[in-house]
Amino acid sequence: MAQIHVRLDKETKAEWKDYAEQQGYDSLSRLIRKAVESQRNGTQPATQPSQADQTVSLPDNIATANDVNQIDNALLKLVDRIEDMESRLEMTEKAALEPRDTKAVMEALPRERPDPEDRENYQKVREPDYENPSGGVAIDGTAESIAAVVEEPAPPIKAFLSESAHLSDKIQAEKIGGKLRFWVNNDE
Repeated sequence: MAQIHVRLDKETKAEWKDYAEQQGYDSLSRLIRKAVESQRNGTQPATQPSQADQTVSLPDNIATANDVNQIDNALLKLVDRIEDMESRLEMTEKAALEPRDTKAVMEALPRERPDPEDRENYQKVREPDYENPSGGVAIDGTAESIAAVVEEPAPPIKAFLSESAHLSDKIQAEKIGGKLRFWVNNDE
């Protein structure tokens, strides 16, 4: 059954309720239904025998069922759009926190603890070679170098590797030379 909601101030509601009780109606809703029915039929509302001369007038701003349905449809469309936007936002947040190719990130990690003091063997990036043709290795182990190798932004790389280092003994992370560096632990 459809519902129509009417906003009244407390005093008006109390007056209408008292009137409904005086006229012998079970509820205020029943009084309103009878009044609307009488208005549509062009007749005076049926009153109880004890109060035959009293009538009820309804305000002009009562919402019709069609008005309520239109508002309900508009709200449902808004809810659908909000859910779609939330889904897009969730995908965007996930993209900002995770690299697109985690395997490439793992392959770009150095296989030993980075040592910035070893200038002779220390390069920022080692180029791809026949053993690893898909990408190079970020010898210095910084998120920025790894991001350059895999061609992705550094923040998701850093977030991914920090979380991985926290959860796994295989990936190591340490602040070396003033920078957070990552590498794969080959001690196994």
